[in-house]
Amino acid sequence: MRFVFLAITAMLIQHCNSQTWTDEQTGYTWTYVIQDGSAIIRDGEYRYSASAAVNPNPTGIVYVPAVLGGCPVVEIGHQAFRYCGSMTQIFLPPSCIRLSYEAFSGCTGLRSIVLPWGLLDIGEGVFVGCTKIETISIPPTVTNIGSRAFAECIKLSSLGMPSGVQKIGERAFSCCWALVNLRVPPSVREIERAAFQNCTGIVDAVLGPEVEKINEPFVGCRRLTRVDFEGRPPDGVEYLHFDAPGAVVRYNRKHEPEWERSLRYSMVVHQAYTLASDIEELPISITTTNIGVKYVF
Repeated sequence: MRFVFLAITAMLIQHCNSQTWTDEQTGYTWTYVIQDGSAIIRDGEYRYSASAAVNPNPTGIVYVPAVLGGCPVVEIGHQAFRYCGSMTQIFLPPSCIRLSYEAFSGCTGLRSIVLPWGLLDIGEGVFVGCTKIETISIPPTVTNIGSRAFAECIKLSSLGMPSGVQKIGERAFSCCWALVNLRVPPSVREIERAAFQNCTGIVDAVLGPEVEKINEPFVGCRRLTRVDFEGRPPDGVEYLHFDAPGAVVRYNRKHEPEWERSLRYSMVVHQAYTLASDIEELPISITTTNIGVKYVF
C-alpha cells in the first residue's frame, strides 16, 4: 500500500512540474507541463495570475508552438493567456484539441482567433470578457461549449456554430449584445440555463430538431420576438422566458400533438405572446398576469 501511495505521489509531482522553452524568433518564453506524452501550456499550478504561461506579455499576432518538450501541444491550459490585453490575433496549432478554464479570459485586445480543425472542447470561461472579438467560427469537431465560454463578448455579431456541437453551457453567450439572428445547429441536444442571457440584440432564434432540453435560455433578451422549433418541443420548453411583447413561438404540430395543450397550462412569460402552429397557422393568444394565465381562444 505504501509503495502504491509513493508511486502515485511521484506521478502527480511529475505531472505538475512545469518546464519552459524560449522561442528565439519571438522571444516568448512558454511554460508547459507534460502529461501522457502531450504538452499542456500552463504554469504548472492552478492559480489566478496574468499571463502565467507566456512571458513577456504577448502583443499583436501570436503563433502558439505546435511542439513543446518534444511533445505535441494538445491543450491551452488554465488561464494561460488571462488578461493578455495587447494580443490582437492568435493562431493555435492543429494538434490542439482542448481550451481549458479561462484560457483567454480578459484578452480585451483580441480581435480574431483561428480555432484548429480537430478542436473538441471549448471549456468554461475560455473567452469571457474578450470585448473586441466580432466573429468566431467554431470547427465542426467541437462537441461542447462550456459555461460562460463567450460571455461578455459584447461585439460578437457573427457566430459560426456548425453541426457537431451537442451542448451549450450555462450562460455560454450571455451579454453578447451584438448577436441578432441565432441559429442553433441540428446536432445540439442541450441548452443550459441562461445560455443567451441578456443578448439584447437577438430578434429571432431557430433551435434545431435534436434539442432535448432547455432551461430559460433567453432571459433578458428583450428584443427577441420569435423562436422556431424545428423538431419536437424539448423538455423545459414550458419555461421559455420572453421579455418582448408580442413574441411568437412556432413549432411543427406533427412532432408533438400534446405539447400545445401542455404549454397552455405551464408557460410562464413576462409579456403577452402568440403561439402559432406551422401546419395549421392557427394563432392562439395567451395573456399572462403576475398571478396566473388567462387564455383567449
